[in-house]
Order: sequence, then C-alpha cells, then structure tokens
Amino acid sequence: MILINFTHLHWLTRVFIGLVLIVCVNNRLNAAEPKDIRLQLKWHHQFQFAGYYAAQIKGFYKKEGLDVKIIEGNAHRNPLTEVLKGNADFGVTGADILDARVQNKPVVVTSVIFQHTPYVIISLEQSKISTLSDLVDKKVMAAEGQGELLIRALMMREGIPVDRIKFVQHTWNNNDLISGKVNAMSGYISYEPFLIKKEGYKIRLIKPTDYGLDFYGDLIFTTRRQIASDPRTVQAFNRASVEGWKYALEHEDELIDYILTLPGIEKRGISRESLKYEAAEIRKLIMPSLVEIGHINPDRWQQMLNVYQQLKIAPKGFTLDGFLFNPNSLKEEASDIMIGFIVIILILALGSLVWNRQLKQQVDLKALELRREIEQRSQTEERLKFTLAAANLGLWQWDLQTSEILFNEQWATMLDYDKDQVPHSIPEWRAIVHPDDIERTSQSAEALLNSNYSSDEITYRVKDGKGNWRWIMSLRKVNRDENNKPVRITGIHFDIDQLKKTEVELKELTKELMKKNSELEKFAYIISHNLRAPVVNLKSLTDLYAEGDLPEEMMQELFSKIKECVQILGDTLNDLVEIVSSKLGEEVKKEKLNLETELTEVMRSIESQIQNANALIEYDFSEATYINFPKRYLQSILLNLLTNAIKYRSPDRRLHIRVKAFPHKGFIIVKFSDNGMGMDKNKIKDKIFGLYQRFHPGTEGRGLGLYIVKSQLESFDGRISVESVPNEGTTFKLYFHDAPSNEVNYINTDSKLII
Repeated sequence: MILINFTHLHWLTRVFIGLVLIVCVNNRLNAAEPKDIRLQLKWHHQFQFAGYYAAQIKGFYKKEGLDVKIIEGNAHRNPLTEVLKGNADFGVTGADILDARVQNKPVVVTSVIFQHTPYVIISLEQSKISTLSDLVDKKVMAAEGQGELLIRALMMREGIPVDRIKFVQHTWNNNDLISGKVNAMSGYISYEPFLIKKEGYKIRLIKPTDYGLDFYGDLIFTTRRQIASDPRTVQAFNRASVEGWKYALEHEDELIDYILTLPGIEKRGISRESLKYEAAEIRKLIMPSLVEIGHINPDRWQQMLNVYQQLKIAPKGFTLDGFLFNPNSLKEEASDIMIGFIVIILILALGSLVWNRQLKQQVDLKALELRREIEQRSQTEERLKFTLAAANLGLWQWDLQTSEILFNEQWATMLDYDKDQVPHSIPEWRAIVHPDDIERTSQSAEALLNSNYSSDEITYRVKDGKGNWRWIMSLRKVNRDENNKPVRITGIHFDIDQLKKTEVELKELTKELMKKNSELEKFAYIISHNLRAPVVNLKSLTDLYAEGDLPEEMMQELFSKIKECVQILGDTLNDLVEIVSSKLGEEVKKEKLNLETELTEVMRSIESQIQNANALIEYDFSEATYINFPKRYLQSILLNLLTNAIKYRSPDRRLHIRVKAFPHKGFIIVKFSDNGMGMDKNKIKDKIFGLYQRFHPGTEGRGLGLYIVKSQLESFDGRISVESVPNEGTTFKLYFHDAPSNEVNYINTDSKLII
C-alpha cells in the first residue's frame, strides 16, 4: 500500500505551480524579446548562402529567439575582419580560418557546411594549363582569405617554389582571365566556371582533390568572447542555420525564387539557370546524404594542421585547443535546472507507483530510441559499405600488441584476393610488398610511430592475387593509449595503379616532346642560317646588277656568282626536302624483313661504287635472320652506312666492311664495322648525328646521312651508337626494337614536321 501525506503534497503542488509560472514567464520574456544577431556573408547574394536565407524567411531563427540580420559580402568586406572587429557576431568563411588560428586570432569554428573545398584554379583551354607545374612563371589571380593560401599549400606540397608563381590581387572580374591579363585565377567550382563557359569559352580546372589535398569549404565561425559570454545563443544559431540548409536543399526552386528578388542579383546578371547550376554543385560539396550538415570532424582539422606543419606554415607543437566549438560542454541554464528540480519533487511526491510508471515509460522510450539508433547505424553502415565499394577503398587495421593485421572484404576484392589468401601477419604482409619498397615502407611506419603526428600517407607497390604489381596509396592513423603509447594503426588503401601508369606515361611523353622540341629548334636555326647566306648574297649581286653600265667581264663574273648562289640555295632546299620526307606524317608499317635479302638488294643498287672502291663486304646473320622494320627505312639506313664507309675509306688499305646481327635484351643489334679513316670521338662528341656535321673536310659530303639514320631508328623506338678510332675505323651499333611485325607507327598524324 502507498501512503501519501496530503499536506505535504498540497505544499509541493503550490511550489510546483510557482516554479512553472516562473519558467513560463522567463520563457515568454525571452520569446518577446528576440536577440539581435548579425551574420556576415563571405560574398554577394547567391545560392552559396541559401541555408541562411531559408532559416530567416521560414522562421527557424525566430523560433530560437534570434533576430538575424544577414550582411552581404564583397571584395572589400572580409568576414574574419568584420567579426573580430565586432561588426558582426557570426561569419561565413572557409578553411583559410585555420591560418587565422595559427596567428593566434580568437576565432572558433561552430559548424561546417561544405565538406569539400569549393576552390579550383581556372584557366582557358587555349592556355594549355592542366597541372600545377604549368603555372610556373604564370600570372595567377587570387585573394587573401579566398583560396590563395590553399593554392600556396598545393604548390609547396608539390615541391614547386611559390615565388615562381606571379600572384595578382583578385579583381573578381572574369574578363581579366578571358582577355589574357592573367593566365589563371582562383574561383568557386559552383560559380565562375558556369559564367565563363556561358560566354562561350572552354576552360580547364585544377582541383586540390586531384593532388590529395581536400580542405573544408564554407563554415560558420564566431569569437571566443561570444562562446564564453553566450554559448546558448551559439548553439541556437547553429541549430537554426542547419535547419535552414536542410530546407534549402529540399526546396531548391523556392529558394532560387527568393534569391532572384534580392538586391544586386539582376545587376550582376545572375539568372535562374546559373542558380540551378550553383545549387547542383553545392549539393555535391555539402554531401547531405552521407554527412550530417554542420558536422565537425576534429581528426580532419588535425590532418589539415599536419599539412600546415609539414609545409612550415604552422609551427610544430601547435594545437587546435579551443578552435572547435563543442556544444556538449555547455552548462545547463537556470530553466533546465528548475525543470530538473521540479521532476525530482514530482517523483518524490507521487511516490513509488508513479515512479514505476514513469520508469516503465522511460524504459519503453529508451528501447524505442535504441531500436531507432540500431536501425540508423545499420543504414549508415550499409551506406558506408556502398561508398567504400563505389570508391574502391580497402580498410585495414594493424594491432601493435599482437602484430595481427585485418582487412575488410573490399580490400580483398580491390586486389583480386580470395578470403584465404589475405595476409594476417607482418611476415605475410611483407611477402606481398615490392622488394624495392620494403625498406622505405618500414622506415616510414617507424617514423610515424616515433613522431607526434597522428596520421600520414605513403604510396608503394604490392602484389595482387594474380601475381601482378599494383600501386596503392595508404592513408594511416595511429591510435594511442592514455600514456600516448601506440596500440594500433588503422588506414585506407586506394588503388592508384592506373594513375601511376598514366603519370609515368606523361613523364615519358613530356621528355620525348622536350627532346623533339630541342631538335626542332636546332633544325630551324640551321636551316634558317643556311638559307640566309645565299639569299643575302643574291640580293647584293642583284643590287649590283641593277646599277647597270658594267664591263662585260664583270657581268660574266656577276652571273657566275649568281649561279653559284642559286646552286647553294638549291642544295639547301634539296637537303630540307630530304629531311622532311624522312619525317612526314605518313603511315609507316613494320614488316618482317630478311636482313641478307635487304643488304644484298642495297649492295646491288650501288654495285659500281663498291667495285670502284675495291671494297670487301662480309656479313653474318646466323644469330638474327629477320627484323621487324619498315622496308624503305631499313634500305635507307643500310645505304647511308655503306656509302659513308666507301666515301670515308682509308687510302692506305683496302676497304673491309663487316655486318653482323644478334639479339640482345629485347633488341636485334646490327653491328656495322669498317676499317676506314675513323674519327676522334673526344673532339666530335655528340655532334656526329647532328645536321650538317662533317668531320673530314677533304671529302665530299653534306652531313645529313647519320642524322636521317638516327631519326628513322628513333621513330620506331630504336637507337644508334658509335665507336671510332682515327686511322683504324668506325663501328656503328643499330638497335632495332624486337616488336610484332603488324605494329603500325604514325610518326605524326597531322602531316607536320616533327624532329
């Protein structure tokens, strides 16, 4: 039986009613007098700030007891400056705020809206700027606090000296890029690219994420003073802003209609089409389906700080203490204490029966909340699993206590392993790491464990389930105990094999293009030089002829010299035709050629020269009878070498030519030796294969043959080397790539000269 003292119950009831009235009056006073709040935007009105407009026009701020004034931004109104000066209570900025924190400015991040950085580097397609290294010695338009620091961090991380970039103060005028005043500029992926493409220009974008640097984008911040003096207002502003963003993303067209009515929108040429484009891009940056809007990840901020410290933007030992707002640390206000006190009084007054009922209701409610939480976690795990599979990411964990290694199923799928093939210990793991990378990976892991850093990244090669070497990127994080001792390492593996292969191909292509460009410059210089001399002489002679009244003897001498100049000019043009014909952009197909047949055919074509020189030619193709090479090119090469040997034979002995072929490391080498005049390699060095290079002045020749031989070999991945001793002879080694005979090489597909 439950006994209740009704006198005490009557007294408690009166106390309860009085406290309830106090709380109600307090709440009514707060509701009747909303608090004035000023929000400083980062830029002019656009969809970038749709969530704050929604919180204002849909009454989310008012519901929290806030009267918010939204202040439009511009190029001269920096949100950090305005909030620190007290001209605004809250501001919208980007990850650049970390630099302000490093400079000990009292700023605090309260919510993160954009999970990815919106900043990109924009250039016109015609500028051919597609990588960070292309920006060297170029003018880049950027603004302090508006992405410039991110660009500098990218440059420093890629090892590109920042002083090699010519930074120009941002004018926020796209015409500066279009007109060529600058080569590139920073901008939001959701805004500037659309406007420039709308003008009819094709653009290229350099994204920080392509270089492994992904900072936060737009976020809400305030000052330490605001946090200390009124934390409840900060929490209320966050709640209302997040609700505003949820509404804006679910009612996109409604917010676009509202934005189109804001001041300055029409003047700036903002259209419905541009706002739709901006909304779609911003949704990708916010990622509402994967990340809760407003969520702050302290580990990600720590990774950003690590990057700053690695680049020496922030000092070692610098921490993020007090930089991130933690709503769980707020103290309960008086009204919450009163409500808690009232609950306690009611529980004591109503006795055990009411208590039991309330307890049962609480248990039921907790059970329902637990079921919902389990369901939400299950859905989150499914989404995470789907995301990891779609992104081809493998998760792993290394227990430092037991040395056991665990991998998820996606890791095995990514590297073509069966479940029973997955390594579970350090020796098993080392067995699949490339031998050239084992020492480097071990040293990197040891350095991470012995440092103060919590995470890092490294790339190396591992053997997949099919026995092939694959490049992966490993992102690692160290977990430590209360004594700061490492206990485990967790991480993610990315398959970057195709990216690495593409990187190697690009480096090889760049090297080849630079080489050919250098040859083209030399070719252009030599040809222009050889053309200029006869043309100048012709002009002087024709000017002399124009004077008239010249003696007959002088006229004959004049015409003789004109004829000589024309002959020189004709020879030079013939040389040019011969060189160009060896490099025209035609389809040249490899064939399976019999070396003895081809050499015999060439020898037959110059039979009289061989007989006149009394030359002895021996050949041995027993080790390599065939090669895969264009017939016309092979005959041209053999003809040049044979005629050179005849032309530069020694007058002191009979010319003896030896030709031998043999296989060697993926090549068929044709060794061509003679006992002619020879050359001093210390004097000629690398000039022997250059244009118009002649080393025996007393012998007739133009200095083109070996240049053409080298070009024809290199166009099919071959090469040529030479050994020579004066008055003893010369030996050439021709390296023919041993490729399939049906391979087709296009020297140049647009019929332009390539050297």
